[in-house]
Amino acid sequence: MSELLASTSVCRCRLCAAPLKHPVLDLGSQPLSNALLSAEQLQEPEVTYPLKVYRCNKCGLVQLPMHATRETIFEQEYVYLSGYSKTWREHCRAFAREMKDRRKLGASSVIYEIASNDGTLLKEFQKLGITQNVCGIEPAKNVAEIARKNNVPTVNGFFGAEMVERLHPADRPPADLIVANNVLAHVPDLHDFVRGMKCLLSPSGCISIEVPWLLNLIEGCQWDTVYHEHFSYFSIEVLWKLFAEHELAIREAVLLPTHGGSLRIIVEHDRGEFATLGCHELMQREVSAGISDGTALLGFQEEVDMMKYALLEFLIEQKKCGFSVLGFGAAAKGNTLLNYAGVRPDLLAFIVDDNPLKQGRFTPGTQIPILDTQALIAAEPHYVLVLPWNVGADARERLSPLLESGSKLLNPRLEPV
Repeated sequence: MSELLASTSVCRCRLCAAPLKHPVLDLGSQPLSNALLSAEQLQEPEVTYPLKVYRCNKCGLVQLPMHATRETIFEQEYVYLSGYSKTWREHCRAFAREMKDRRKLGASSVIYEIASNDGTLLKEFQKLGITQNVCGIEPAKNVAEIARKNNVPTVNGFFGAEMVERLHPADRPPADLIVANNVLAHVPDLHDFVRGMKCLLSPSGCISIEVPWLLNLIEGCQWDTVYHEHFSYFSIEVLWKLFAEHELAIREAVLLPTHGGSLRIIVEHDRGEFATLGCHELMQREVSAGISDGTALLGFQEEVDMMKYALLEFLIEQKKCGFSVLGFGAAAKGNTLLNYAGVRPDLLAFIVDDNPLKQGRFTPGTQIPILDTQALIAAEPHYVLVLPWNVGADARERLSPLLESGSKLLNPRLEPV
């Protein structure tokens, strides 16, 4: 057990090191959300970790203490592959085109992507003719190998200043663009990570970062996006503090619809210029909503619990009435939801997923079978619970035969998808 646990004797903020005292959300003790089980593992005990969210009273960062090490989370056979989401593929395609035009990127431009997964994004840059200096950095060994098979050059390892410093200068040309989409929340040592990006960045280069926005998490009651891989939950105000500490500046901040509402920030070396696009407007929204002083989190636990109770009541009522409910998408957020609500196969017989790495396995904690999507279409359930609610359009398209036959698609808030 000691090999799996990081030290938690002193619970301190990963941004400012102030002590973290009182949780603002407690989702009990849960297994790692992507630690899917084999049939053999169903008979073995599972390791669980506290899933408690804290807000630093000094700097305002909302975060989880690190209970499971990054090696425990990512060096197992990691099962998330970004290329299986049509919505995400389209997002990557549009992003690559936009950045190529805005930053005037050419064939020899240097692009790094941190947490590049299966290479879906970098493949889009390659299609645009940017092929000479494209490099992914991916911590999960099995996923990095998939990217290489997709002809995307990929380094396997955890990114940070230490990694960059180990590389020979010839192997780390200064970056015109560093992409860090949906990774900053997964980083236990924020300062080491930002130092590494700064070290790689050319004087005129930029860093593009996408993170889920804390305001959307609270206003949308998106508590199922809380899991052990997500160490931090960011506001624009906290991001500003983080980069300023490393003499980097946020030059632009825009809202995106991805992952239930994300922020994209463009970061450059701080040259003493104060003009920014969008940052101050978003900060003002955070102040008005109570993000900056923490009042937005008052009552959040009660709201989460009411949503949990409503979902359980619905599933139990359908069971009593003889109506079938099955799941779509074995996503990490779904596993947080299922574990906190205590949903088991008696209420949700199986979940389907198009990712072959997930098929034939079982959800952690709740031990619900994961099957191919065709099994769901063949079963013709009365209701389909779309666990990754942020890919509703994908679900409607994939399950169109069920919609035609009268099945209803609902998200975990019991709203039509």
